[in-house]
Amino acid sequence: MEKADLITPYEAEHLVSAVKRIPVEEYGSKAWVDQHYNLDRLNLQAHKNAIHSTDEFVMNAFAVQNKIKDVVYNLVVSEAWKTYILPLLKAHLVSLSSVKAYVLIYHEALLANLLEIMLFHKVACEAAEDSLLELVDFCYRKMIKLQHWAEEGGYKELSADEAAKVSREGEIDNQQKTIEISVQMSTISILRFISDHINDMSLSVARQIMEENDMLMILVLLMEQKPWIAKNAKGQRIRFENQKWEVIPANEFHKVPKMEGQVWITIYNLLASEYGRKSYSIHSSRRDTLIKLKKYLNEMLFDQIPVLQDFLRALEEMSLMTVSGTSDKKMFIVQPLPPFMDEIIKGKNWKAIAEKQKKEIFIEESVESKMAEAKKLLGVYESPEFEEFLEPPKCGKCGKLAGQRCSRCKSEWYCSRECQVAAWKGHKTVCDLLS
Repeated sequence: MEKADLITPYEAEHLVSAVKRIPVEEYGSKAWVDQHYNLDRLNLQAHKNAIHSTDEFVMNAFAVQNKIKDVVYNLVVSEAWKTYILPLLKAHLVSLSSVKAYVLIYHEALLANLLEIMLFHKVACEAAEDSLLELVDFCYRKMIKLQHWAEEGGYKELSADEAAKVSREGEIDNQQKTIEISVQMSTISILRFISDHINDMSLSVARQIMEENDMLMILVLLMEQKPWIAKNAKGQRIRFENQKWEVIPANEFHKVPKMEGQVWITIYNLLASEYGRKSYSIHSSRRDTLIKLKKYLNEMLFDQIPVLQDFLRALEEMSLMTVSGTSDKKMFIVQPLPPFMDEIIKGKNWKAIAEKQKKEIFIEESVESKMAEAKKLLGVYESPEFEEFLEPPKCGKCGKLAGQRCSRCKSEWYCSRECQVAAWKGHKTVCDLLS
């Protein structure tokens, strides 16, 4: 039997109407925490609607109330806070509750995930209007970082001994790295969904993707690096899918990973778009980069993504073309600038903002206050409606399937008494807050 909704359509309209742009100076404030909690609920409901193919009233509420632009704005604020303020506050955040510190870092992933589920729909892309320029720039920055991460070796797994020695500040670092990769992967899907509707978007969006940021070249590099595929400490092949790393079953080795499929479809969409066919200049550097993709195109791939057969023919024709060595600009267009990032960071004294947040927002609180905030932030994940999103519980120490739950906080699982005892030092802080 299908479980009840987390929120009703009426509640969704009310919560969406309350979404506002929160400046970077107020990141982490009470108003920010309240909005994060509401956005978390909206995000989960949006995913539930998509999974069950029911009325997507959350997405519709954001589109009709013109609030998608506000989500994009807050996404860029979160990026700016993590880039400029978090490094100045990291040592101080150790004194906060583990839940609050995690949520401050996770917020960017929440917003990216919400946009990812909404922008699947043309109406959401249209409602975003010029904020898509900012979102495209956001995707560009994240994909560049993903490319650099892949160049530096990509996925690395800490051993049990290494994990046990990690300090509280090191824990925050590891959380930040894990969440950052999740956000970077989400941008691949976001760009793919924008590309699905690119012919219906303004010309400035196509130019931002294909000329200003030349995303096709980045996508080709990612296809060569394949950062969504790795090996774990046991030597098993793993893939990044559904916001997590998972072991690839042996009978699925031949399947194209979802992230890789998103990249292929985005490349195809961009080149097949009206702008790609009529205005994207194929000079020698671009041609040489694009034809590198030929070596990956085969019958097994065509069986899974049939439109790529046409793409192969286009690449073969492209390889025979005589092209110029430089870009041939075909038109003069006044390109609008992305509207948010400059507004958010211009003239900011980041040290002064960090000091003010230490004194006014991230202050030492009573145990009762920490518990109340942590329970609110985690409350949505304790509802019966959330259970359908959960996988079978795994041990918080070794990762095996678990059958024993912490009797105090009910938030962590273990496969044995031995693992629970071994994990107690790291779990105690969270357990004390939630018990």
